[in-house]
Amino acid sequence: MFFFSLWKQFKQQRQSLADAENELEKQTFRLALLIEIIRSLNSAESKEDVLHQVIQAAQAVCQATGVAIALLNKDSTRLSLVASRGFENFKEEKVIFENKFQDTLAWRAVLKGEVMTADSLVEISILHTQCAVPLFNHQHVLGVLLIYQAKELEEDTIDFLDVLSSQATTAFINVSNYTKIQAKALDLGEKAHTDPMTKMFNRLYMAERCPEEMSHCKRNGHPLSLVMFDVDHFKKFNDQYGHLFGDIVLKEVSKLAKKSIRQHDIPIRYGGEEFIIVLPDSSVDMSMIAAERLRAGVEGYEFIDPEKKIKAKVTISIGVAEWDRKSELNVLIDQADRALYQAKEGGRNRVVRYK
Repeated sequence: MFFFSLWKQFKQQRQSLADAENELEKQTFRLALLIEIIRSLNSAESKEDVLHQVIQAAQAVCQATGVAIALLNKDSTRLSLVASRGFENFKEEKVIFENKFQDTLAWRAVLKGEVMTADSLVEISILHTQCAVPLFNHQHVLGVLLIYQAKELEEDTIDFLDVLSSQATTAFINVSNYTKIQAKALDLGEKAHTDPMTKMFNRLYMAERCPEEMSHCKRNGHPLSLVMFDVDHFKKFNDQYGHLFGDIVLKEVSKLAKKSIRQHDIPIRYGGEEFIIVLPDSSVDMSMIAAERLRAGVEGYEFIDPEKKIKAKVTISIGVAEWDRKSELNVLIDQADRALYQAKEGGRNRVVRYK
């Protein structure tokens, strides 16, 4: 009898030891997973990356049939489903939790900022959740992480989800801020290189971009040409019709110029009523065709001042020069300028190539 009791006690201790080892392995796995997830979240490049990683980790730890994330709108009146796994029926639907569903776990988790769990779950549904974890980091509530039909939903699992949601919220905000900064920097970069009136590139951009194009054409043995043009008698036009109508003419001429060239050509407002177009991979003969197309387009265009109800016609003079692959950019500009001068001396409203 004593031996049997001792054996039973030994088996219980061995089972307890095995359970402890299993628990230690489980906690070690979760800790390693959490560290890896935090590292991945910190290096995420988009909001989609954050959502994907959080859902994947939550489903693995909870062994859940379905996992979803719903985010708050700006005025905090509804939650919109933005990512999910295990809900094929809802894949093509835009699922929204309106504030009238505030008695659901999803809304209760968001409003209280605490993890909410349900005792039982009758069926799998977007609105009936087994566990709702707020995406919250003590400063922002972004939304909620929803768990459905989880095999593992003990206290330590919930703690894991709580830490995961906090890290995910921070990562999501960081990515959002970074995206805004990138967009702002891109916008500032475009403004720095763009003429605000005509939306053409400016001289700063030309000084940076053109040497690159010249180097590329020289390396590949391709031609490069430059077209310079301005509006004929523009000062006289401004004196007669006013500077506001003159600005309209410059804008419209810029649009006509962009339409008459290729996508990779470089249109530049050089100053005042003077413009330059750099044409990579274009000989002087090809550029003359483009220049003539532009000249004819401007000549046939009817410019309108919508406020004064005035219509007017203008023409442009154009000079074209081809790069000799030896000279600097300023030499090529000077050659096109000389050709432009000849066009004006020859009666204006014409295209002249530099010889």
